[in-house]
Amino acid sequence: RGDSARCGSSQTPRCFCVWIVFCAAAMACVPGFSLNCERKNFSSPYMSEQNYVRFRAIWALIFVVHGLYDQYTSIFIDEPSQSIWYYFYLTHQSRLVQSLGQLTEWMCARSFFKGEIPLAWISKTTMFCFVVGQPISLLVAVGYWLMVWSDLEDGK
Repeated sequence: RGDSARCGSSQTPRCFCVWIVFCAAAMACVPGFSLNCERKNFSSPYMSEQNYVRFRAIWALIFVVHGLYDQYTSIFIDEPSQSIWYYFYLTHQSRLVQSLGQLTEWMCARSFFKGEIPLAWISKTTMFCFVVGQPISLLVAVGYWLMVWSDLEDGK
């Protein structure tokens, strides 16, 4: 009948995610698209370029170490029989996309600090992760609190 393809009330989160991924992929795949490669865009009156690269490295390290620890404990320690379903959850997908985004942002900042222009695939991956990761994380946070709030109202 074709009704299942529409974004109805029960499919809104899934359709929203598909729409975000489609838009981000379309934007990241435009020929010649890259981040704004002017040096002034990667500076701050409060932080030197070297400190900015360090900040990005620390932030990427936090995301990656937290992700690896969570993945290790979830797959090998908590429930090994459920390990195949680890990336089924939107929470884990969101963290993976944001971790990749943090790594590529650090790579871009490091390239600028060296006086180079980042490779196009790094710029496109950074933009893709930023455009996809933020809305999905917001969706995860809102969905989580809506579920917690409904449990609190029910007295659980």
